Amino acid sequence: MARVDDRDAYVLIIEDSPTQSTQLFFDVESGLLVRKVFVINTMLGPLNVQWDFSDYRDIGGIKLPFIIRTSDVAAFDTVVRKFSEIKIDLHLMTVSLTRLGSFIPKSNEGINLRRASRGKVAGE
Repeated sequence: MARVDDRDAYVLIIEDSPTQSTQLFFDVESGLLVRKVFVINTMLGPLNVQWDFSDYRDIGGIKLPFIIRTSDVAAFDTVVRKFSEIKIDLHLMTVSLTRLGSFIPKSNEGINLRRASRGKVAGE
């Protein structure tokens, strides 16, 4: 458990490789992604890039963040993106999901979920 902007968040840590990891922070109440931190461990120390997501709004049944703040180790290198409008191309989304469906196995036969998962929940 962690705190993000005075709110409780669950933390999912994905160890991409021995030198890099991704931390995902999900709001306990809403379940929405509120922060993503990408960490690369170097000989000089860790290099972090952080994305903060806020102002979620419902767009066609999907919650999307209208404010995305990106920052890294340099204090002057913070970028804030504020969206006034987000539109979803439903035709493109339908085509993409139809194609994705052909890659989804019809059963879980032959799938080892423990082996396929590289992430772990912080505190476990």
